[in-house]
Amino acid sequence: MKELQNIRQSYELARDQEIDFFRSITGETTPAEIAQNQAGGDLLFFPRKKLRMQKLRSGNWEPRAWFVQDRLEERVTALDQPTNISHEGITSGLRSAIIMEPNGTYLRLKGVAPKTFEAQRPFIGPARKRSVGARRGLLEVVEAYNELTWVTLLNITGFDFSCMKPAYVEYFLPPFKPEEAKEFLTQYALGKRKLDHLNLTHHKPSVKMDLLDGFIYLAERGYYGRGSAFVSAFQITADTRLDEALYELTRTELTGDKRVERDELVHYLAHNAGKAMGFLNARGLTWGAKLYNTNSHIGNFVLGRRCGKMHVDMCDFSAILKSGSFGKDGCPFIVQRGERGDTFWQHAEKEMELFRDDFFSEYTMSHPTSLKFRHFSPELRESSYQAFQTGYAIVMSYVNNELHTIMPTVAKPNRLVVPEKTILSEHDFRERVDYVLGKK
Repeated sequence: MKELQNIRQSYELARDQEIDFFRSITGETTPAEIAQNQAGGDLLFFPRKKLRMQKLRSGNWEPRAWFVQDRLEERVTALDQPTNISHEGITSGLRSAIIMEPNGTYLRLKGVAPKTFEAQRPFIGPARKRSVGARRGLLEVVEAYNELTWVTLLNITGFDFSCMKPAYVEYFLPPFKPEEAKEFLTQYALGKRKLDHLNLTHHKPSVKMDLLDGFIYLAERGYYGRGSAFVSAFQITADTRLDEALYELTRTELTGDKRVERDELVHYLAHNAGKAMGFLNARGLTWGAKLYNTNSHIGNFVLGRRCGKMHVDMCDFSAILKSGSFGKDGCPFIVQRGERGDTFWQHAEKEMELFRDDFFSEYTMSHPTSLKFRHFSPELRESSYQAFQTGYAIVMSYVNNELHTIMPTVAKPNRLVVPEKTILSEHDFRERVDYVLGKK
């Protein structure tokens, strides 16, 4: 009970700081002062490589999406011109890219790295099923539409930790090697025959299925899946990843006040990431359907901003699983979703425990070329994970502002690590980062 009271005090501190923060930006502070406190134009906190982008024709039509042609050496935090003028983008993970639309908004395109797919292309043939990871660089139909659906649902139900708005999903046909053209035509013929058979079976020979609906239906059943691909596009306002921030903040060995300030920033980010995770689980949702080879890792937390506040959001919602999918006694009927036999909270507990491996990882997870941490000490790694668990515990112990005496065991950190300030403005955060990195 004493531990719960400590968590209660931490929660009340965070709540009071948040109330004071929003009073400060809506009371005496004018809109002009708020705008002045926000860094203008930068999508990222730390520079990333530019990309040379291109359009790929798919049959006789040109897709709306852009595709990665080359990774350049120049590093930027924002784009100066729309991609349709500059043919440039910014890297974002292994198979994603950030582009600027003509109206100045940013889109993150997922599944637009054909060269990555070519470099890691598996054996393709009708006698062998796809293996996990066989589509690296591209995106399958189920991934694309699952994420679009979940982002839409989370946004309309008031989930405050999604950093994306749906833009579009687009089908495209990647270029084929000559030896694969025959294989694709065989798949196409099999799929068409299957589709015709289904229509006849249902006594609707005159019904013509929409092209996209047909591809979705057949791709889910193994047809077209090896040859076709999809691009999902989401509007974003930020894309700096948590592991990227940890890498940049620990690149140099620090001492004295700078080290104290750096550790405080790291705890702030980890604590708020834990809160985001807590709010997702409190809704009866688990982030990753699979515990291993999963999208549920610290590289998918995003440093965002909202109402001048420094936020930690989440992205990559393609593998969310509802608590109802597990059942009261686990879900042995789900083979490729949750772990066999786990209840929802058992799965969530394992997922939270695996985050410790992320904080102790030797390399980042969100970069196309993994970056090795340099001066991320074991002590700071451990305290960061405890701050992450503390943020999670604060949320999970308070649901609808009521203190719950029964919590999942995963919600109890070994020790409470709460940053001195649980709310920072974007302006203050940038000032502190610049001080730590020696820019001021």
